[in-house]
Amino acid sequence: RRSQPLARGDVDDGRRGRLFRDRFIFDLSFKNGYALPIVLQLRENMARGLEFDRQQALEAATLLFWQKGYTATSVQDLLAAMQLQRGSLYNTFGCKRDLFLAVLAEYSKQRIGTMQTMFQTALTPMEGLRRYFELLIHESAFDKKGYG
Repeated sequence: RRSQPLARGDVDDGRRGRLFRDRFIFDLSFKNGYALPIVLQLRENMARGLEFDRQQALEAATLLFWQKGYTATSVQDLLAAMQLQRGSLYNTFGCKRDLFLAVLAEYSKQRIGTMQTMFQTALTPMEGLRRYFELLIHESAFDKKGYG
């Protein structure tokens, strides 16, 4: 079987005969002017690490969903608010629905944590409930984020 000449997308890593393409590391042997690739291994951890703060992105999405609602919030709105590229949004969170579920899960986790703290520090369950509802009333009355 005859091999193909090097493709334009191939990148030489500076070592003679070693080539990175897509997710594979090739070693090249040359015969009659053609490179015969031999797959050495799959490249591990090819994806770059997150270059944004996931928590900040979730907070921006939370605020936007809260202000506009799920249906009125477009993916473009989310990209602008979260300061992300489309690929980063989809690679990290999936679709808009999955992002909304991640926002909801984070919000629920924070609320449950607050409630647990209130009950753990209260002397009685009734005092824990009272303190929790007082906190909710205070947050609603002096809301600076626009959550209402």
